[in-house]
Amino acid sequence: MEAYYKVYKGETRLFVKFEYDIQKIDKVKTIEGRLFSRSESSWHFRIDRSSWYMLLEIFPDLKKIIRPRFHALLKEEIGPVDPKELIDYGSWKDKQKNISKKEYDKRLNGWQKKAVFDLEEKLVLKRFSEHTIRSYTSSLTLFLLYTDRSSMEDVSKKEVEGFLRYMYNERNISESYMNVIINSIKAYYEKVLGWPKMRFDIARPKRPFKVVQPFSKLEVERFFSVIKNLKHKTLLMLVYSSGLRISEVCNIRRQDIKWDQGLIYIKEAKGKRDRYSVLASSIKKILKLYIEEYKPRYYLFEGVKPKTAYSRSSVNKVFHRAKHKAQVNPEATVHTLRHTFATHSMENGMSIRTIQKLLGHRDIKTTARYLYVTSDTLRKARSPMDDLDLGDDDKDV
Repeated sequence: MEAYYKVYKGETRLFVKFEYDIQKIDKVKTIEGRLFSRSESSWHFRIDRSSWYMLLEIFPDLKKIIRPRFHALLKEEIGPVDPKELIDYGSWKDKQKNISKKEYDKRLNGWQKKAVFDLEEKLVLKRFSEHTIRSYTSSLTLFLLYTDRSSMEDVSKKEVEGFLRYMYNERNISESYMNVIINSIKAYYEKVLGWPKMRFDIARPKRPFKVVQPFSKLEVERFFSVIKNLKHKTLLMLVYSSGLRISEVCNIRRQDIKWDQGLIYIKEAKGKRDRYSVLASSIKKILKLYIEEYKPRYYLFEGVKPKTAYSRSSVNKVFHRAKHKAQVNPEATVHTLRHTFATHSMENGMSIRTIQKLLGHRDIKTTARYLYVTSDTLRKARSPMDDLDLGDDDKDV
């Protein structure tokens, strides 16, 4: 568990991060003024004595982590905390980074550091994405800290499975993360050591089929209506109108917009595959206004520095602010706009093969997972029982 203070929308709040526990979450939701931050993966609360004592009932160890000096006061004495009692969040964050780095350096021995470095080097040479490289090297690091072997050549299948069980039972990781760990270990054997594939026949966890709720057309209209910033609105409209991934919209260049053809060229998308997607006629006007006002040089959506791509974290923040303001599905992410593009395209009569090409899927089965019927379509569905003549409905059965 972690606890710290941070300024949120001009107000200093108490952030508490803890492992997923549905019972604790239900209790947290009873605290007035509580909010959840996706960017911090933490719940945060008002700085008052009422919230503090309610949190202590849920997290008794909280007072060992952070001391707001409420312990000598009565619960009835509710009021704002003295700003002098707050810690400096920036200094706290830097301290945490230093502690993590020291622990990392101290715990990894010489051959383990070399193993992580060798894997990173191979992945870079093979042009893996930065996100994949970070995921694989961090996963391999966790496994190396778990095993007590003197080299990866001595690791057995039983040890790998034991680590996966430990991560699932003790760390409560998802099925997707378990697959990332397996892939990182396999990548070391196959790409660094050059061993044959499937040295370990490890059973992969079955991924749960989660139905992601796309926005209805009314929700899409309400979502975009609350965004006033031209750059933010244009970016998210492009995600929805072309079915783009967040990394794709960040890396689009000015030259990738094919105005006359009504297409967007997407260079080296997921799997290093180039493709084209549709450029909606209705977005051309706002896109031209945006280019005229912001004058991007290289990337269509630039970051703070010229000729740098807009960051994924910034896109996520923009999306979540608009989502909460529009009061649409609270579990939605930027990727929900891509799901919604696929669903609405299907409802408009577009073939699944065309949608597959626009989304850039290699396997049509992947595309099929994106195509969910919206609530509007379900409301129009008719049960076959409504066509049966079962006699007088008023008679007792």
